Amino acid sequence: MVAVSKLGIALFAWFAEGTKLGDVGSVRAAHRAHAEMRHQALLSTFFAKTDPLDEASKRLVADAPAQARAKEFLTSMTDLPEEVKQAVMAKGAQIKESKRISMVTDSTWLIDLDPPLVQGDKHFARAVVSILGSQMVDYPFSFWTNTSLVMKAMELAKTAGIPVPEILAEGQIQTEIGSLGFLVQQYVPSGSSSANAKPDDDEDMRIRLSARLDQKLDSVDFASMDTAPLPRFDTELDIFHYLQTFVPSEFAMLHKSLDRIVGKVTEEEKESQKENTSPHKLHLKHPGLDGNILMSKNPHTKQWSVDAVVDWDSASIRGSSLFKPTKMNGPVVAVMFSQVAKGAYLAHCYVNGCMPICNLEKQVELYNEHAQKLVRLHELPSFQPWSALVEIARENLKD
Repeated sequence: MVAVSKLGIALFAWFAEGTKLGDVGSVRAAHRAHAEMRHQALLSTFFAKTDPLDEASKRLVADAPAQARAKEFLTSMTDLPEEVKQAVMAKGAQIKESKRISMVTDSTWLIDLDPPLVQGDKHFARAVVSILGSQMVDYPFSFWTNTSLVMKAMELAKTAGIPVPEILAEGQIQTEIGSLGFLVQQYVPSGSSSANAKPDDDEDMRIRLSARLDQKLDSVDFASMDTAPLPRFDTELDIFHYLQTFVPSEFAMLHKSLDRIVGKVTEEEKESQKENTSPHKLHLKHPGLDGNILMSKNPHTKQWSVDAVVDWDSASIRGSSLFKPTKMNGPVVAVMFSQVAKGAYLAHCYVNGCMPICNLEKQVELYNEHAQKLVRLHELPSFQPWSALVEIARENLKD
């Protein structure tokens, strides 16, 4: 058995929640037990190691157009673009000093303002600029992003009582790799971020704060709210239906596998509906929540509190029935297919000259990892390296 991390154990406990030992003799309990074993196997596979990217795929990634290397472009940026400066000036402020403070996917800058930016009755002498570094995000169940999506996600988060920075300005930067969105946001003074917690901090602090925030998000039903342009999946079946339309038609093997699993999940959801009588709700999810919490520690009580949650570019709306313990395949398979579908889409774009602004290397690595895992789970008949998908797309273009 492959060793499972603490995160894997937590995920397993989440998936298996609700199993009743007193129902051992019932069909329902047997179904749950079967699902539990299936999830244990899924988690073992999910966290297992896979073979590295093949050399042919590496060469293709290295030869990709500039917009496929968005992180490389943003890293080379030595000054804030003129469009950002103009957006700040339009608010009556002037950038006195700027410094890049982070370069992960987005390029994040700290700016000092003199005169300050005035919004309502508030004066902001310092702000944060986030330049979105990709049109396609690498989290599962999140595909496309832009400033409108980020602002909507933050607006929805506020309704659940989640503290988020105020948006002070937004706009677009015209670059050699295409148009990049940016947001000027309130600077939130904070003692630390959950991604940079020190070893001597309470080791459970990040997990506890993240769980508390998740509970707040889950306490609000977004079903009746306007959540566009966030991706919305009421059920697991919705995810697979979306993937069927997302994957280009030339990838027959992947489509055949998706068609098969759609049939399987359809039957599972019919059974689940018979057992589940609770009202269906929709929740806002931030997939990188635990790494994007700004927090402070009270020097007197030694307790941590949340100052703000940032980086909402991968947020989505998901149904409360999406991850039920009775599901035979569970969300893990949907996670894997989501990443494989993105790899197929980008192979098509690579050949057809429609590559979005993205970090192709990361997306191809995710495809490589999850395609191998789906083969191990017998959800894909065989493994095709990403370079093979590019060849399929090329043959399709000839036809």
